[in-house]
Amino acid sequence: CQTASADACAITQGTELFAQSGSIGNWKEIFAANAEQGERFMVAPPAPALPLLGAAAAVDGTGDLRVYVLRAFDPKLAAKLTERAGLEVRLVSYRAFASVQADEFTKLHSAALSDGRSAASRIGGLELFVSSFPVFASTGEAIALIETRLPATELDASVSALVHRLLITALVLGALAMAAAVWLGKQVAD
Repeated sequence: CQTASADACAITQGTELFAQSGSIGNWKEIFAANAEQGERFMVAPPAPALPLLGAAAAVDGTGDLRVYVLRAFDPKLAAKLTERAGLEVRLVSYRAFASVQADEFTKLHSAALSDGRSAASRIGGLELFVSSFPVFASTGEAIALIETRLPATELDASVSALVHRLLITALVLGALAMAAAVWLGKQVAD
């Protein structure tokens, strides 16, 4: 279980837990999600518990013996995503999001959930560009939100440099156009 970067592994017989490594969630919810969604499933337990990504497989020739592997949407997973993306990534449980008071990110997360894809916005008070991507189970149930943050100063510096280059280019082209116009005017006048 530890070599697979899983948070919990279990072997079950029917709905009875036979062996377990790691402690995660309510197994009744996990069994229900597996039955409803199939061999790959997601579970959104009540807050403050973390959402889970899971997989289950039957062990051939053993009747109803099954192996479960579960991974939590936790800070360790967010740290791995941050390392790979090169941007700060936060994983927000949908149930936790739905139960807290509104903050700077509420409008952004709500927009992402309403269209089912993603949303991005500048959060002025925090000087951040933030994107929100909802994660849904195969049943359509919202499980989590993947929030990615980029400091506005990084993007502002790039945009400022681009605008500066564009202004210089426009001025040079304008000066060349005026010089060409003057030269052509003298040619026509002569």
